[in-house]
Amino acid sequence: MEIHIDKYRVTPEKVFAGTEGSYGQETMEFVFSHEWEHLAKTITFYPPRTAPIAVVISGDSIGIPWEITQRCGTVRFVIEGCEEGRVLRTVPSDLVVVPTEKAQGITGTEPTQDEYQQIYELMQDTLEAVEAVNFEMIEVETLPPSGEPNKIYVIDTGLAPPYRFAEYIYFDGAWELFGTPSEFQDLSSYARKDELSDVAFSGSYNDLTDKPAFAQVNADWNATSGVAEILNKPTIPAAQVNSDWNAESGVAQILNKPSIPTKTSQLTNDGSDNTSTYLEADETAYKTASIPYAQVDGTSTSTAFTATVPGITQLRDGVMMLLKNGVVTSASGFTINVNNLGAKPSYNNMAAATADTTLFNVNYTMLFIYDETRVSGGCWICYRGYNSDTNTIGYQLRTNSTVLTASDRSRYYKIFFTSADGTKWVPASSDWTNNATSARAVNQRPIDPFGRIAYTSASTNYTAGSNVAAATLWSQYNLTLGYSFNRTGAALTLTANAPLYIKCAPQSDGSAIIDSATPYVQALPTTDDGKIYIFLGIATSATQVEMYVCHPVYYYAGGRIRLWTGARDPQGSNVFVGTNTIDEVYSSFVTGVPTYIFRNNKMYLVNDVSYMTGTYADRFQISALSSSFGGVSDISLHAIIDKEIPTGTLCSSLATLTKTIS
Repeated sequence: MEIHIDKYRVTPEKVFAGTEGSYGQETMEFVFSHEWEHLAKTITFYPPRTAPIAVVISGDSIGIPWEITQRCGTVRFVIEGCEEGRVLRTVPSDLVVVPTEKAQGITGTEPTQDEYQQIYELMQDTLEAVEAVNFEMIEVETLPPSGEPNKIYVIDTGLAPPYRFAEYIYFDGAWELFGTPSEFQDLSSYARKDELSDVAFSGSYNDLTDKPAFAQVNADWNATSGVAEILNKPTIPAAQVNSDWNAESGVAQILNKPSIPTKTSQLTNDGSDNTSTYLEADETAYKTASIPYAQVDGTSTSTAFTATVPGITQLRDGVMMLLKNGVVTSASGFTINVNNLGAKPSYNNMAAATADTTLFNVNYTMLFIYDETRVSGGCWICYRGYNSDTNTIGYQLRTNSTVLTASDRSRYYKIFFTSADGTKWVPASSDWTNNATSARAVNQRPIDPFGRIAYTSASTNYTAGSNVAAATLWSQYNLTLGYSFNRTGAALTLTANAPLYIKCAPQSDGSAIIDSATPYVQALPTTDDGKIYIFLGIATSATQVEMYVCHPVYYYAGGRIRLWTGARDPQGSNVFVGTNTIDEVYSSFVTGVPTYIFRNNKMYLVNDVSYMTGTYADRFQISALSSSFGGVSDISLHAIIDKEIPTGTLCSSLATLTKTIS
């Protein structure tokens, strides 16, 4: 990075120094104005919470010390120059280290040397350079207008001893007196140029005289003496042969051959069948690495499925199959009979004692794993996935067992928020109505905007101060919103497949109060309204919402949506949505501000953006980390986006981005 120093001013005032934990990559290159000529220069960094680090500027650039980039944030630096009777210091400037995800890496093992040690090593380098210089002495009558490097000019001054001879060198555009004039200057031991042979100037072997004559001789492998003999010849092994499994001697023999079993009784296992310690033929089917697939037979009913699944001969713990349904399941549950091994009930993998009912839809394929101990006689455990037709997740997540009391009375099927002090569950409303279409007031008790959010699935009435049973609380659930929020007294009309946010007013103590008139919205604001918005989940119908586990908080400031961290900080981070352009993302990232992209209910943390001007379209290359609010693990993302994709906005460009994940 190039930095201009114009007397006291440093340009640019803020310098991007790479990502947190990186080092050995970035250098600072300096261009100084004339006021800095002949000054000894030093740059001093002032990292937070550690001692200042000074680096001597001996040339036009320095490497950034590794200690500076070990923490993200801003590091101030000042450049100082001095000579006898004069000191020049710049105004402070900023070096920005961008945060990134933590990873195992290598840090510098030696601290940056202090300023005096750096100066001492520069002096040693200078002395070594001076000692390597050989000077030639030339006797002249008068000094010429200029001199040649590494030559000493001697003049007979005609003065009385001891000031007869004076020695000069030409340095930095002027003549300098070298040493003290002496009475006598003996040059008899110095050779003149005309006395030297050509090799003294060329250093070439061809300019030598009386060169010896060498007769070249080819080396001979069989020679045993003389110049043709090859010394230290290697021993060449005999001709290579192929290995022979049956060979019992010689170079073809294979040593340490393993014993190969010839029957299954020679293969030992862990004895899981309780009858033998070796692998039997009937055990190989359910030990296979692949998962067998089958469809429900045509003779199946809504309560009793039959299926022919290849490879399954016994029902043991861990036996797996992929089963595709072809009939409507019963609300009272169903059994599965695989290969006539017995009708076994099917259970929900996320519920302790809940049999599967109507959730195994027609033409769905589910993973089933057999469990011998969950219920008496064994059962099949159904592992559900995401239902793209209804935009719901086919399982629920229960909250942990922490017991909190209700802050207010509450009727059943309510959303609970964590109180501002973290000690109570605050119901969305404290009404006592028992249906989803009754009008109800919004609870105005302060909540923690970053606290847990839970839903109670039981038809239980709670009084203020009573314990809320953890067994009925869920962190992820497809819930009916009208029981918690209904300002009109009519059935809700949510937009399906759109996000839903809880609208709140932030308080000075860090808490928030839900908006009494408009407690929820399905779109983030486009102007600064002073509110914060807690992401609750995705609407799955006009009345229901799939509540997610994670609940990021947003607000609008400085012309864009931003992540709320507990205070209004327009420069804290930038969050871009579909209406923003690729250029805006790039401009935000290069300033060092944490930059995010929000799309399809995912937040992308941008960790690198490069820009290239093309003949037909400018091209951006974006690298980011993506986290789903549904609890999916982080994934790496890489995309190349042309600026001239229709309208050049994220809304159209990220449609391509989702197809270029690598």
